[in-house]
Amino acid sequence: MELVEGKSLADVLKDGPISWERSASIVCDVLAGLAALHERAVAHRDISPNNCILESIGGNERARLSDLGYAHVVEGMSEAEGLKLGVPPESVPMMIFGTPYFIAPERLRGSPGDFRADIYSVGALWYTMLTGEALPDPRDSDPVAVAQRLDLPPKLRAVLLGAVEIHMRRHHSAASMADAIRKALEDLRAPSNGSIHKMLAALHDQRRRTRWLKTFAPLLVVPVWLAVQPEPISFAYPDPMAVVASPVVAACPELPVATAVDPEPATRPEPAPSPTAPATPPPEWKPDAQVLVEMHADEPRVASRREEAASARVFNLRRALAKCKPPGPMSLEIAIVPGEKTQIDGEPAEGELGRCVERVLASHPPKRAETIHL
Repeated sequence: MELVEGKSLADVLKDGPISWERSASIVCDVLAGLAALHERAVAHRDISPNNCILESIGGNERARLSDLGYAHVVEGMSEAEGLKLGVPPESVPMMIFGTPYFIAPERLRGSPGDFRADIYSVGALWYTMLTGEALPDPRDSDPVAVAQRLDLPPKLRAVLLGAVEIHMRRHHSAASMADAIRKALEDLRAPSNGSIHKMLAALHDQRRRTRWLKTFAPLLVVPVWLAVQPEPISFAYPDPMAVVASPVVAACPELPVATAVDPEPATRPEPAPSPTAPATPPPEWKPDAQVLVEMHADEPRVASRREEAASARVFNLRRALAKCKPPGPMSLEIAIVPGEKTQIDGEPAEGELGRCVERVLASHPPKRAETIHL
């Protein structure tokens, strides 16, 4: 066994939280050691500040992952090669191995966990380095909502949130999470990143001004051209009313005007009286509601939705499953497929929560596949 000279991360955090630059470097070292374990199908199951040792090599800080006392080979994977794992204590029902506040939510519900449970522990470890405090118990609060308030660059915060998410949305492996951190650090440390944005903004403004001039410059020439034009010459025309009548028109004699005589009014024969027709009684007025009732009197009556709901009691599956959820804001994702094992956060339903869910589904078998979020 190699001797590592240094001090634990827990001792370092006694002086308070550390910077995000230093914490990101430590997390990358921890993920490198964790990826080596996962390649051998081994889950650590106890990642905490006490099991993270910091040493100095050539003036550079390096983190080591230690204590494989609770490590075990993940079921369905090949045996660990080149590793001698100690025998953990005998299994006891509802006994959960690990350090409190660094255990994944699925393991707290009784699931054995897998590689992603270690990823959650790394996210909780990173949160502790940034705040000096442990991440709250996922059964009492939502880890994502708590970590969202961290004062961290947005891209690095997104990586950390991906570590403390529910099992299905978590980073798939230690290597993928380490790659995401390196990519975020490269984007943050890119040289002249701000100057490039300023140059592009200035170029965009220049092109916009050029397009403006090309569009509106011809319109500015027209008022200038009109301003330099001479005033138009006005010609005086005689008043047409002042023109003297022509001698030919004046010499014309006035013709006598005939007076219109009204003709005698023609006498029109009075129409013969028509035989009296029987008087038609006025139509009887009826309200619109009465007319509609008479029109649809012969149609069968259809029950309303309210009457159908009152006549038949509808079973609410989501409400029934919510009663199985432990108290607290912890989120669950239950995948139901008829004829198959129910999945809770991507794992088979186990423990007290799984038994409660199976009882509900046994009393009301589902007819179709669906995913319920609680």
